[in-house]
Amino acid sequence: LKSLSPRLAVELGLPSLNPKHCDMLEGPGGEAPADRLRFAEILSAWEIPVRVRIDPLLPMLTDQKNVLDKFFNALARVGVARVAIRYLVLTPQRAKVLSPRLNRLHREMMKACFAESAWQKPTKGLSVYDGAQPFKRLPDAIRSSGHQRVLNAASRVGVIVDIMDPAVSYTHLRAHE
Repeated sequence: LKSLSPRLAVELGLPSLNPKHCDMLEGPGGEAPADRLRFAEILSAWEIPVRVRIDPLLPMLTDQKNVLDKFFNALARVGVARVAIRYLVLTPQRAKVLSPRLNRLHREMMKACFAESAWQKPTKGLSVYDGAQPFKRLPDAIRSSGHQRVLNAASRVGVIVDIMDPAVSYTHLRAHE
């Protein structure tokens, strides 16, 4: 890899620094967050750009200020300069898989976050959300306030954020310097 550094960039999936959250979101058996950070550090030392993908971001669990501050500090420490984020897009299948993995409190909070969202049918041929499954997105207010927390945490350590969620009104949304 080192010899390819001028022509290579790597994107690593890392939904959380918490190994239990990674297992919950990705299923057991994935690389530990500490191992992924170490890999990012090695790649950065070889001058290979690393972008981390925080996908999915979970409301009330992985998008809280203290969690994000710790996450972005760790990413900056290992040389990650760019992050892509996207909030959970809920499908019936994802709800079925995630529900037993969440503790009762987080399960109820997730239900409350998505309660006001209507199920949407994907446009045939255009959906990237599990084929033809209906899906729910978080309400714009929840997503935009979460995006603001992400941007603030990232800006404190100089990490660039690419928001992969569908657009919401961002006239008020900026990283605070």
